[in-house]
Amino acid sequence: AGKSTLLSVISRLLSQDGGVVLVDEKNVTEYKSKVLAQRLSILKQSNHVRLKLTVRELVSFGRFPYSQEKLNKEDILMVDRAIDFLNLKDIENSYIDELSGGQKQRAYMAMVVAQDTEYILLDEPFSGLDPLVRESIVKSLLTFIDFEKQTVIIATHEIDEIEAILDEVIAIYNGDIIGAENVETIREEQGYS
Repeated sequence: AGKSTLLSVISRLLSQDGGVVLVDEKNVTEYKSKVLAQRLSILKQSNHVRLKLTVRELVSFGRFPYSQEKLNKEDILMVDRAIDFLNLKDIENSYIDELSGGQKQRAYMAMVVAQDTEYILLDEPFSGLDPLVRESIVKSLLTFIDFEKQTVIIATHEIDEIEAILDEVIAIYNGDIIGAENVETIREEQGYS
């Protein structure tokens, strides 16, 4: 349906071939990269780091749009906050390549949280996770959203994943955008049980 492509166009990882994408009433093409990275962050569906990094080092990458490579006190506080939100304190010095799939996903999500943007784009953030890990990450995400009041856009093909998380849903079906008040409306319109 183009969900991942849409998020990539919004975040300017892909060029748009038509239409206009506005962030705060400004076309994303008019933003300088650093400024856009301070407004919105994205967690892609598949993330692979080929460097030997600890969880803390990975989460610190979220501060790059602000500090480049030199973290200041505010950056360190934001990294600590993200690690706490995603319950990673006990493994913050562990290497990413030694973590389970759920731990890695929490670490990547913490990196996005540390970026401290008004808009967070998540592409299939729960795919491939077992139900208990998914529930833990969803709880952390809900706590973060409630506390920070940020806008989170999630692309997923699993309606059950988003039912407890999102306030508003826009469904893409056969290339058409279908607006809905809630998940139940989509279920009824598309014949889901």
